[in-house]
Amino acid sequence: MDRETRLSVYSALMYPYFKYCCEVWDVFGETQSKRLQKLQNRAARIITNLSNDVDHSIALGELGWEPLKADRKKTKAKMMYKLLNNMGPNSLTNLFSYKSELTNYNLRDISSGLHLPKPRTNNMKKSFMYDGAFLWNSIPREIRGSTSLNSFQKKIATCIDIWKDKSAVKYMHVYRGYPVNSLITFFSSL
Repeated sequence: MDRETRLSVYSALMYPYFKYCCEVWDVFGETQSKRLQKLQNRAARIITNLSNDVDHSIALGELGWEPLKADRKKTKAKMMYKLLNNMGPNSLTNLFSYKSELTNYNLRDISSGLHLPKPRTNNMKKSFMYDGAFLWNSIPREIRGSTSLNSFQKKIATCIDIWKDKSAVKYMHVYRGYPVNSLITFFSSL
């Protein structure tokens, strides 16, 4: 079987399972996340016809794939943008409220920050309502204020690219037009 056929089989049979509703089940646990990543790494080695002795990052890089965790965060960020800009179902939009709706005080980041519910249990921290609001608040304000979904997606992709090279970012004040403090907060949530 040639490489293009193997890639088509992966795209048709495996990748949809990694992507289906990943916005909701993204926080299910580190052990399960590692298992899924191992599956993707194995698929990348098979598609690129590399042995198990070769580091998985070479196979992923050759295919232009990013780790599943980063892909899930981008997908969740996109869903949050849609919900907060009235492009999603009201049942999910109603889960979130802005800080400005809950207080009359003039606080930092009150205009675009979401209210983060106080979790009483660890299960609450794993919910879409909590994790989605936490992720949204960790995205730099300049990206959250994007005027279209397309520009938002491009900016988030840029942030993920920066995340791959975050060692270079910590010594700068501004990187690609984004304040570094905002980027470091965003990277630590990935």
